[in-house]
Amino acid sequence: MQQLEKIDLESVIHNSPIIVFLWRANNKWPVEFVSDSITQFGYNPDDFTSGRYVYGDIIHPEDLESVRRKLSRYVESGYKQFIQEYRICTRTGDIRWVTERTFIIQNDTGEVTHYQGIIVDITERKETEKALQESEKKFRLLFNNTNDAIFICDLDGCFVEVNQSACEHLGYCRDELLQMNISDIHPPDTKSDLDKIKELKEKKHSIFETTHVHKSGRVVPIELSVQCIDYQGEPAFIAVTRNIAKRKEAEITREKEIHHRVKNNLQVISSLLNLEAGNFENDDLIEAFKNSQNRVRSMALAHEKLYQSKDLKTINFAEYVKNLVTQLFQSYLVDVESINLNFDMAELYLNMDTAIPLGIVVNELVSNSLKHAFSENEKGEIFIRFYQDEDETYKLVICDNGKGIPENLDIRKTDSLGLQLVNALIEQVDGIIEINSGQGTKFIIIF
Repeated sequence: MQQLEKIDLESVIHNSPIIVFLWRANNKWPVEFVSDSITQFGYNPDDFTSGRYVYGDIIHPEDLESVRRKLSRYVESGYKQFIQEYRICTRTGDIRWVTERTFIIQNDTGEVTHYQGIIVDITERKETEKALQESEKKFRLLFNNTNDAIFICDLDGCFVEVNQSACEHLGYCRDELLQMNISDIHPPDTKSDLDKIKELKEKKHSIFETTHVHKSGRVVPIELSVQCIDYQGEPAFIAVTRNIAKRKEAEITREKEIHHRVKNNLQVISSLLNLEAGNFENDDLIEAFKNSQNRVRSMALAHEKLYQSKDLKTINFAEYVKNLVTQLFQSYLVDVESINLNFDMAELYLNMDTAIPLGIVVNELVSNSLKHAFSENEKGEIFIRFYQDEDETYKLVICDNGKGIPENLDIRKTDSLGLQLVNALIEQVDGIIEINSGQGTKFIIIF
């Protein structure tokens, strides 16, 4: 039975790809035993046991001194075993990487006599590692030399890697950023963030414009591309950001130029209407031209206000209406001592799609008051109020204390072009209009 076990063990040793050895602790390590698996390097066991080769003969010349030095250090430090990696030369001259696991054998007096252990060919692993290192080197080269800021974050938004451009983009050093979360540079807009997170989960990527906050507190406009990735075996996402400040500045300049030209063109149209009205003597025609001129002027004023605004998207509606109504008083040569104008308007901002239609509505209703609400030399008052309710709906109130409109007048079914225009424009902003005609006339526009 013992003989059978011995045969089986020898069979395992000699047929395994792992090389088993026993070296003497002499110069270049003469071999007393090496398994048949040494043939994978082109040698036979007899090449070594006969003395034609010692193990040191097949260690790569550039690694031999390092192997010898490490072995001495392990022995001097009292190690019983050690592991090291180095290269060997095959019989055909090829270079192979091996890992050696060695047990240090001592005699009764403590003198080291032999080294016993195993050698495993790890060339494929080394080549894979080298390929990965080369890939990592190329990745790092691209990662750190791109002009775009790149952040790799875990699912909690903590930075796990950033490139040099990210540091320059935000004014932090790499170590600082790796202690931070994306919320530190991108204060959350809850609704917007929820939409982007939903898109990211569904599509695994998302591209949108947002802002980052520089270390100095400066807000930086960016274009952000986010994609889900696997990073070192863990789910993460990579965010590539591009500073679009110059692009935004160019867009603002272009938008300003457009609004400036539109305003100038509308003013030219207004002037042409005024000149054309001078060619007629019919009061109705002159009045029609004047009404059209005021409508055009209200649109020109909106573009002028937008040109002056910071974001080029919204205007201060209260300021716009005050300027608009003041121009109307001048157009109709109103005696400000006869008609008192009062405002109670909240400082609220509206976009152009809402502000221009409502501006024309204000123009029509105030014009009607100036033309029809008061008798000649009669003193009166026009009051304009604008505010936002708790339910976030806007209310625009235009009223006068004049004679009021006829009780049987339905402004939704009128022949008046101005009132027809009012109805159409209020519908355009998804609003409704209510009328009270008790003392004077009150229009309440809700949108």
